[in-house]
Amino acid sequence: MGIDEAGRGPVLGPMVYGCLYCPLSYKKTLATLSFADSKTLKEEKREELFEALKGNDSIGWAVDVIDPKELSAKMLKKNKINLNEISHDSAMG
Repeated sequence: MGIDEAGRGPVLGPMVYGCLYCPLSYKKTLATLSFADSKTLKEEKREELFEALKGNDSIGWAVDVIDPKELSAKMLKKNKINLNEISHDSAMG
């Protein structure tokens, strides 16, 4: 399983968490697809990789989007919840 997030707080918009999961037996196949940090890949390559993932029934994914208002409410309430805790809660479902 791999998990990543985009965004770092309510000022810049929502936090978006993505998770990909697959059987361990698929590890070698994933390695052949040349994944890298999305910031280093051109959009065309990212789309190509996504199509390869979508076309395989052995791979699943999930996305969680946390609204800026929800982030602010959690971070500003009396018993504050920090971004690391929010990230953990999102990843654990």
